[in-house]
Amino acid sequence: WAEVALRRSALQLDPAGPLAAVVVSARVSPEQVRLVLDVEGLGRLAAVADPGHPARAGEQVRVGVRTDRLATLG
Repeated sequence: WAEVALRRSALQLDPAGPLAAVVVSARVSPEQVRLVLDVEGLGRLAAVADPGHPARAGEQVRVGVRTDRLATLG
């Protein structure tokens, strides 16, 4: 894909995920932990983690991509 739109839920913390990132911020909601990540090679992107995940700013994490949460553009 040349360009895609990402839903926040397209990127999820996954210890086996292909992307490396650093947590910039984490905000707990009733359904999930909403994150802002600095993803290596891509910049800052929104992501999610399961409720109760202890993500903290500055933490290095791995990120998986859910292709069913992408939309191709163009």
